[in-house]
Amino acid sequence: MKKRNKIYLLGLLLIASHISHSMAQQKSDSLYVSKVWVADNGDGTYKNPVLHADYSDLDAIRVGTDFYMTASSFNCIPGLPILQSKDLVNWYLIGYALQKQPPFDVCDKPQHGNGVWAPCIRYHDDEYYIFYPDPDYGIYMIKAKNPKGPWSGPLLIKAGKGLIDPSPLWNDDNRFDGEEVGLIVMGEDYQYIKPEQENKQLMVKTVSCHNARKGNPEKEILQQKSTSQTVYFRLTVLDGAVCSFSFSADGKKFIDAGGKFHAVPGRWIGAKVGLFALRNRKINDAGNADIDWFRIEK
Repeated sequence: MKKRNKIYLLGLLLIASHISHSMAQQKSDSLYVSKVWVADNGDGTYKNPVLHADYSDLDAIRVGTDFYMTASSFNCIPGLPILQSKDLVNWYLIGYALQKQPPFDVCDKPQHGNGVWAPCIRYHDDEYYIFYPDPDYGIYMIKAKNPKGPWSGPLLIKAGKGLIDPSPLWNDDNRFDGEEVGLIVMGEDYQYIKPEQENKQLMVKTVSCHNARKGNPEKEILQQKSTSQTVYFRLTVLDGAVCSFSFSADGKKFIDAGGKFHAVPGRWIGAKVGLFALRNRKINDAGNADIDWFRIEK
């Protein structure tokens, strides 16, 4: 009889132990909190990724001592997240700029991968602007006095299909000093053709350089007025890398722009053809170039 009581007692202890462990496990599970990613190491250093989240195609600006950032939101609403930071490491979500996405009859339905692509945030004349593209419909603009909102409704400023990556330019004085864009043949001997605005007149200039690696200066070999504010550049390449530039106001009748020259490969780069854009300032978004098309023919 005593032996049986001991067995019963042992059984009760095992059951009590199991119940106690189960209750402790449930309590532990209910108190579990997932770890939050923190890029700031707390000692003046940080670790990547700074943002452990999907903020694709992000764009950021600095206004005073604050940084503001937005990113692609595709078909998600609210869209265009606005983040704020003091040090580019610790970011805080302060709101969303887009509350409803046009065209409403289309975007009210799931549109995976469609919608807002690669937005651009800017600050101008005490207002915050976001220009964002919808590749199916065009470029939209919204603005606000405060980055936390409220933001204006989207305004379609340029309709079109396939328009992406907008970046606005406020050109208050109609000057682009130090900025150049054009068509170039690169190499040890190189030559390029470019447009240039002089006294409200569009000029076409051709510039050449011989033995560039030796530090020889560039030489302007052509300067001619364009009869239109639209200009077409053409490069003709013959056997033996003999090249010649020409330009046109209508894309049909082309005028020689400096004669023939021989393209010579450089030490670090071959003789290559391409578009170029230069500036003498060390800031982003100093200007833009609107190039409609680039075509290669045989």
